Amino acid sequence: GSFCPEGSSTPQGRACVPGKWCGGGPALALTCEAQGGFYCPASTAVASGQPCPAGMYCAGADAGAAACTASPGNYCARESSQPEGIVCLAGYWCPGGGSDKLACKKTASARRRLLEVESGTALDIESP
Repeated sequence: GSFCPEGSSTPQGRACVPGKWCGGGPALALTCEAQGGFYCPASTAVASGQPCPAGMYCAGADAGAAACTASPGNYCARESSQPEGIVCLAGYWCPGGGSDKLACKKTASARRRLLEVESGTALDIESP
């Protein structure tokens, strides 16, 4: 989003500043109307803003994106609105802070797996 304030010397005008949105043309920069989980970074063209990126949280309105302060076992997903984030999902591990969730890795203790064959019978197969 951009706008042409008084004294503009180019048809592009100026880029909208963070916390504001600009519809372009003669419209002025207006206060961001984003809900929690969204924000208005520089050059935003819509009042509702953009989704907050993973690892950050956004309180909404004209507040910018801020670093997540999640404790280990929690993370800030995309569109987070609280600094403490949410509980880490099953199958992932979360170091906390501004880190996103990370997929768990298979370990040596997981040498056996369950395999379902076409007949619908479950067989316990040894992994290589």
